[in-house]
Amino acid sequence: MQLKATPIASAMLALLATLGATTQAAAASDPVVLKFSTVGDSRQDPKKFDATQTDPQSGKLTGQDAHWLQNSKAFARILREVGNQRPSMLFFNGDMIMGYGRAAVAPGWSTTTPTAEQVASSDLGKFIAQYAFWRGMVTPLMEAGTYVVPVPGNHEVQCNAANQTDAYNQATCPSGKHAQVENEVLWSANMASRTCSPRSPRTSATTASCRASTARRPTRAS
Repeated sequence: MQLKATPIASAMLALLATLGATTQAAAASDPVVLKFSTVGDSRQDPKKFDATQTDPQSGKLTGQDAHWLQNSKAFARILREVGNQRPSMLFFNGDMIMGYGRAAVAPGWSTTTPTAEQVASSDLGKFIAQYAFWRGMVTPLMEAGTYVVPVPGNHEVQCNAANQTDAYNQATCPSGKHAQVENEVLWSANMASRTCSPRSPRTSATTASCRASTARRPTRAS
């Protein structure tokens, strides 16, 4: 059986063709010049962890997540999906590490060389290790051409007295949640920030460091 075109059908086809041509012309005259993604909070809380990301046999955090305090399975899947979209930039909205400590140097370290175990078990050592693991996870995305822009959150810059395991910081971290200069400086050092904390002590050494960081490329995880 042969179908015949009716006046209404012909008019609808002509309208659809016109709309299609208009859409294509609009896309050509106004192309997408920037795509970006945004996500945040990839940390893993050892006390209130994500139960969906535990070891299926033990029901506990995997050894990797328990040590690096990163929700690595979920974050890896998110990064893979972001990579599939090929955005120009990824804005990471803070809480890339568990943090909540105080990245300060214990007074005794200025007179006695600390052991490797003391450094590794301190808040300073834990922060550095957690930052390094996070940077390792986002590196493939950066290598594929997506510019990563990290933004500090409360877990990076604040000290929470209730979260302390470091003996020195248990006595020096104020009760509650308070931003710490040491934490801000360490975040800047690990994320290669262009700017320094406005509250950073202005010694000749820190001033030179701030000037050097200001001359770097725009903020990124490196």
